Amino acid sequence: MLKRIFIVLAGEDEKKRPRSKKLLGEIEKSNLDKSEYKIIVCGLSGFDLHPESSSSSKLARFLILHGISEENIILKEESLDTLGDMVFSHEVVEKLLKESSHITEIMLITEGFHMHRSKILFEKVFSDLISRYSLNISFVKANSFNISSFFWKRKALVIAEKLKRNMFLSGDISQYLQKSIKVGKRYVFDLLLQDIILTDIDIFHLKSYDDFKNYLFSLPIYSKKYNASKKYDLTFSVYAKLIEGFRRSG
Repeated sequence: MLKRIFIVLAGEDEKKRPRSKKLLGEIEKSNLDKSEYKIIVCGLSGFDLHPESSSSSKLARFLILHGISEENIILKEESLDTLGDMVFSHEVVEKLLKESSHITEIMLITEGFHMHRSKILFEKVFSDLISRYSLNISFVKANSFNISSFFWKRKALVIAEKLKRNMFLSGDISQYLQKSIKVGKRYVFDLLLQDIILTDIDIFHLKSYDDFKNYLFSLPIYSKKYNASKKYDLTFSVYAKLIEGFRRSG
């Protein structure tokens, strides 16, 4: 009897596996039988149309090596970005909800720096299913660097205060500064992407799942493979221009 759907966004650090490990911990904590949950793993590769293997397939292999049955995993390898993760996982979730009346919860797992944008896009793309099925939605943050991102932010603030007061700093602080800068950059970049996508959502008045799907399939990175039933003219799309910039620079 299916009760819970986990959605895990691929693209994590493949050595430390923070999102995968968080998922494994949540499954263990919930004490669910394997018949009571499904895991949707999303993501081909960030704006790379031809990776050697998809991020989601590598994440799935890690889960299988750590005791998760292959039958519990649903791969969605089509998406190249967070919006794509939501659009492609929506169709799977809708199918599962139609097949089982016992599903009460969906849990989305990604890292802290990536969660705010993921949460906003999830709530917009899944608004129809959330209202129709009265679902309980959980947004669970995995820890970057195997330690909370906020730890490094706090460390940076403490160091900055001590430097201002000319206090003696014992030990090597370079690791804290490097980690803080790295975490800060990831948060800033993610907020930039979030604002750009939300700008496009306003420009094109995207509201329904079909709106988001057609917008996604109108983007150049998707349009060669998928057909939009309503084609958007993305001449003035900030997000489309940003993606093309990524691809050219990559």
